[in-house]
Amino acid sequence: MKEQVLSGGHSNTVVRVGETVHRLPGPWTPAVHELLSTLHRAGVHEVPEPLGFDDQGREVLSFMTGDVGNYPLPDWLWEPQILQDAGELLRRVHDASVPLVGQDLTWSSPSREPIEVICHNDVAPYNMTLVDGHAASLFDFDTASPGPRIWDLAYLAYRLAPLAEDAKVEKTTDWRLAVLTRIVVDVGEASGVELELSSSSTDSHGGLSCPTVMPGWRLPAG
Repeated sequence: MKEQVLSGGHSNTVVRVGETVHRLPGPWTPAVHELLSTLHRAGVHEVPEPLGFDDQGREVLSFMTGDVGNYPLPDWLWEPQILQDAGELLRRVHDASVPLVGQDLTWSSPSREPIEVICHNDVAPYNMTLVDGHAASLFDFDTASPGPRIWDLAYLAYRLAPLAEDAKVEKTTDWRLAVLTRIVVDVGEASGVELELSSSSTDSHGGLSCPTVMPGWRLPAG
């Protein structure tokens, strides 16, 4: 069957073969497959399913259909429904990943304290598929590692609130930040959350540019 090279794939070439995706594995691949299998067993089917390896030694994953939020970013990406869907999907991924916390697994990115869940570490429109105005799936878990829920929340807000300068859109971010925070973090915790999510305040994590979480932004009341 013919291979189709997919866009993205920052670390290696990713190809589609029929309804599967093939890519070179790394030392972290068994941990990622365990995470994806754990998510599927918990009913989170909006992530790729690990299907083993092909005859070239590449990992095989199920293909997630839909439009990917690549650049230039489409106007419909900022619809409130997509914001809601993305937050809800991230929350489900986090909740279902808890059984893997503390297990002896090799991840590609360092752990971050406090360890609460397995973080995706690159939750952004370019790692999601969108179908009929909804965020339909989250993929590319290669940079996943243990960490706090708020770490993924910060990067999702950076990309989807948005706070990133390269988004090139004017949006009222406070209510969008509030929506994401209330979904991804427990309501009781969110009521006291104070954050500064700034596109000019970033640090490097696993080769990614991610927002620093700092005191300064208070979740709007209501």
